[in-house]
Amino acid sequence: MHRIVEPYVVGNTSTGKQSLRAYQIGGSSSSPIPSWRMFTLMKMSSVTLNDSTFSPRPEYNPNDKGMASILSRIE
Repeated sequence: MHRIVEPYVVGNTSTGKQSLRAYQIGGSSSSPIPSWRMFTLMKMSSVTLNDSTFSPRPEYNPNDKGMASILSRIE
């Protein structure tokens, strides 16, 4: 599915999958949007960047409990 997201954290989940924690703001989804999502990096394809900017959402947690280890995150 095509998705538009605000990326927040890249890391490894407890199952060892490199993943992206993002806030989905547009595109397609089988669940309601907007909302927080976890995406497995190896399942992503045709990734593109745009010139959009965003301010961190108040509920953003830089110490994401869904990640066993964090590789990169916004500050």
